[in-house]
Amino acid sequence: MILSSLKEKKGLTLIELVIALAIFSVVLAASYTFYFYVYRSITIASQQSELQFNVRMASDRIRDIVHFANEMEVLQYSEEAAGQDEAIYADSSALIHHKSGAAANLLGYNYGNIAFQISFNKKDDVFLWYNVRGTKGGQTFEISREIQILSIPEDEEIIKSFGDPSTTGEAIVFHFPPAP
Repeated sequence: MILSSLKEKKGLTLIELVIALAIFSVVLAASYTFYFYVYRSITIASQQSELQFNVRMASDRIRDIVHFANEMEVLQYSEEAAGQDEAIYADSSALIHHKSGAAANLLGYNYGNIAFQISFNKKDDVFLWYNVRGTKGGQTFEISREIQILSIPEDEEIIKSFGDPSTTGEAIVFHFPPAP
């Protein structure tokens, strides 16, 4: 009986076709929304990961470079670092390591369109505090670090000749002991 009724039907009715199309549209809309949610989440996570990686790399590079300096001065403005033997500062949103008269990218590679800001302060006679902040696509990440400058002689200290103890500078100038 069921078999004979199926043989008598010649096709889909208009109502069945409309219902199938509506179900397909709902499934497609849900899939489309889910796809773009996942795509956007992955894009944001990837950008945040890239931003955090570059800010951490910059912070580590600063630590590695200045850790064994025997003289250091915190400068209020990055423009004051021009003409110094060795300095670190941010210029036009890029991190610069000025060494032996040549300015180079601190990270040594192109880090895209991340805008960097950096600030330095003297925490104690031999402790340098610095903050590296990166911004990209509306997201911001920053790291603050305090390091001991190991090679400053006992009777010397990090020089900071401006502002009160809470005022930060935009650049540091430093020197290393001569090679033996």
